[in-house]
Amino acid sequence: FFPIWTFFLAGVWGGRQSAAHGEGIPLFPSAMALSLAMGAVFILNQMEDVETDRANHKLFLLADGIISRRFAAAEAGLMAAAGLALFLFIDLRAASMTALLLVLSGYFYNFHPFAWKDRPIMGILTNAAGGLIIYLLGWRVGGGHGLLPLRALAYTMAGAAVFLNTTLP
Repeated sequence: FFPIWTFFLAGVWGGRQSAAHGEGIPLFPSAMALSLAMGAVFILNQMEDVETDRANHKLFLLADGIISRRFAAAEAGLMAAAGLALFLFIDLRAASMTALLLVLSGYFYNFHPFAWKDRPIMGILTNAAGGLIIYLLGWRVGGGHGLLPLRALAYTMAGAAVFLNTTLP
């Protein structure tokens, strides 16, 4: 979660520093909602990576059958629903961005017929979009308005780098 929180908090800081700074939305509940949603995304990714995780002796809970795929799917569904519901109470725009993040990074990235994680260009673009959306959520929480600063590009590129750093090895 450190990259997620870093991108998010950088967006919060950027929003608070923006020239068009307005009233933000609550930080702690927003961070909780984002963490729940991204926890769901991580579980969905682990569900699809069971074979490679087993071969590489990592993320053993699903790979070694300690937790069933059904349990993991239920947990991911509850976390995604809780994160979205919390954002719905906080801010509709943040909820919409979170829904987009869940669809892109949770479903399209992991599952067939899309499985963008298995396609180099789509994998990079999905992770780049994820980095940007997470920064934008922070920007919204921090009260940023108007044009997005150039620094958002750094978090977009950092999201793409995450894909390269986890896929190439």
